[in-house]
Amino acid sequence: MAAYTSDLTQFAEFLEKRRVVLIAARDEEVREYIQELFSNHLDGRSVGRKISAIRALYRHLLLDGKIDKDPTLNIDLPNNGKCAKALSRAASCDAESSPQQNRATP
Repeated sequence: MAAYTSDLTQFAEFLEKRRVVLIAARDEEVREYIQELFSNHLDGRSVGRKISAIRALYRHLLLDGKIDKDPTLNIDLPNNGKCAKALSRAASCDAESSPQQNRATP
């Protein structure tokens, strides 16, 4: 529980430096935070734990109706500490999830 609290406190402090309140954070801020963690040479496993804590918080806020959108939704977790940085999958997933129109037009 102490690690969870510490992880969220660190994220909140990161946002505060950017004058962003926790419930107004966007996926851009989450990605910037992850990049900062990696630039400080934090290993992928630790970054993954922090992202998990942040995700749990935003999932709770979403379910409670405090936020309309989860900023961690399209954020990848580091892959077993091998990932150099976590990136959004949104761009690559958009192309894959778009329905193909194979029907002939009447």
